[in-house]
Amino acid sequence: MVVDISHYKTVLLVLKDDQTAELWLDTAAVAMKCIDTRDVAAGTVVFQQNIGDITALQFPCVLFGASDQVFCLSKVLARQ
Repeated sequence: MVVDISHYKTVLLVLKDDQTAELWLDTAAVAMKCIDTRDVAAGTVVFQQNIGDITALQFPCVLFGASDQVFCLSKVLARQ
C-alpha cells in the first residue's frame, strides 16, 4: 500500500512482531522535552519561537512492545 505522508507533521509507524503495523498520521498525542530560548515559569505558554531544541519525544497514548520497531518522522519548519 502506498501512503502519501507529505501533508502530515508527525508520522509514527510501529512495526509488530506478528507482521502487522500501526500507522499514526498526526493522530498520536506527543509530549516533548525541549530546551527553551528564554526562562519559562511553570504553567507559562511556550510558543514555537521559544523552543531552541527538542531533546526527547514521547507518545503517551501509544503502547510499544519490547520487540516493536518504531519509525518516526517529525516535520520541523525553519525559523523565519
